Amino acid sequence: MRDEWKEMAVLYFLEQLTIPEICEKLEIPGTVCRSRIYRTRVCLKNILGPNYNTD
Repeated sequence: MRDEWKEMAVLYFLEQLTIPEICEKLEIPGTVCRSRIYRTRVCLKNILGPNYNTD
């Protein structure tokens, strides 16, 4: 996983920061932030595999 995706996973999923908070902290535009969150989510789904249950 790319470093920026790891950072995004920590900020968004673990620390539960909002997108505007992440944008301010990383000094990136909202579109970049949302794109990284999407790519991070896809990467995590690939790592966890199809049998991972979110329930």
